[in-house]
Amino acid sequence: MRTAILALASASALAQVQAETTNGLLERRELSGGTAVTASEAPFLVFLETNYGRHNETCLGTVISPSWIVTAAHCIDATGGRQITVRHISGYETRLFARPPHRADERRHITIHMHPDYAPEPRSWDEAGTDIALLRLPRPLRSSRLAPARLPTASEALTIQPGLTVRTIGKTSRNRAVRADWPIKAKPNGSVILLRTDPGSRYIEAGDSGGPSLTRIGGEWVLIALSTLTFGNTDRQKQQEFAATNISHHLEWIASLGVDGIEPPEPQPQQPSTPEPRPPGRITLTLQTENLSGLTCTVRTSDGSSSSFSGGNAEATFSWTTTGPFRRDVTIECQ
Repeated sequence: MRTAILALASASALAQVQAETTNGLLERRELSGGTAVTASEAPFLVFLETNYGRHNETCLGTVISPSWIVTAAHCIDATGGRQITVRHISGYETRLFARPPHRADERRHITIHMHPDYAPEPRSWDEAGTDIALLRLPRPLRSSRLAPARLPTASEALTIQPGLTVRTIGKTSRNRAVRADWPIKAKPNGSVILLRTDPGSRYIEAGDSGGPSLTRIGGEWVLIALSTLTFGNTDRQKQQEFAATNISHHLEWIASLGVDGIEPPEPQPQQPSTPEPRPPGRITLTLQTENLSGLTCTVRTSDGSSSSFSGGNAEATFSWTTTGPFRRDVTIECQ
């Protein structure tokens, strides 16, 4: 796998992975201690193999429509690999696609959409949460055993909180998968979910990258996250948790790609704001008069209020005060 994942493994585990990938496909157990998964339990699951000459990158993907697959971006890193093999869990459909050299519309070319903020070596939770890529197939998968996983709605995304138990799927070989039910431990930010493993019994390994974490809603499997990074040693006695990319955080981006049947999330209604009470304003008009002897002056405003004062036979100053609102006409008449 990529350095960011394998750097967290022990030296012996890393050596084992390197030796096995050099000699061929990674055939060892991945999600250690999980329960076997059948095609009827996970009809949305596919196995992805990216060819790098003598090496093969092996990951998992989730079908979200017959022509679209979502997986971890580092599994389909755009910097290398000449072809991608897609195997449905049922074993009834295997497709081999060429990486597009220049055009993405040829018969055997697969279209790759890496998240625009994807970071091959994440240095923060924000960067780790962009480890997601979508693959558009030139021809849809047609297996009768295929059933795409559904993406969460905006309201369902609000229920993805610490304590919720989700089903995470890993693999044991190029076409066999296992599952484990783990709780969400934390959400360090909106794009990342931390899932707690079972040290000593079940844990994630490097080959499980891109595997789905799902929850059951209304009889449907809803995809909520993708496996990305492990924390601690991959030894079963030490691994405590692993990070998963939060799907609901990327719904708008997924919809922008034109994925079949995926609509942009509805904007959340804004709560009406209550204006803060404010004290009434005050304004003072000062009139400097000259030779108003015998005259009475009346100040009137357009809201009907008025005030009067008598003039003198020499220069004088009169003040009149009113309170807001101030969008009023003011008229002064002396007679």
